[in-house]
Amino acid sequence: MPPRIVCLLLIVPLLLAISVTAQIDNRGTISLVLDPSHTTLNVGQEQRFSAQMKGAPASAAIVWAVREHGASVSQAGIFTARVVGIYHLIALVVADGTLLRSAVARITVVAPHDGPVFR
Repeated sequence: MPPRIVCLLLIVPLLLAISVTAQIDNRGTISLVLDPSHTTLNVGQEQRFSAQMKGAPASAAIVWAVREHGASVSQAGIFTARVVGIYHLIALVVADGTLLRSAVARITVVAPHDGPVFR
């Protein structure tokens, strides 16, 4: 094998390792905090969540989602509880089609009641 090809075969993996390391280090500098991080709601209630991100590029945006069925969230971060259960609200930091960071809040939805029932 000519020396030029051997040299190229040794350098290319090194360049790939450097670029992957830089990408991982860049993701580590982005923080995302949800407020509140957990809450309890009655069926039918709404709760506004906020997401504070630091270290993300100017083009970054927050995208909201709910993992389970039975609740919904608007892109303004307003969670609506429709069915009793435990839900995970997910906030994603996305820039140029790339997921940079995510955070999860836990919501417990209970059935409303007017007080104890005496028999």
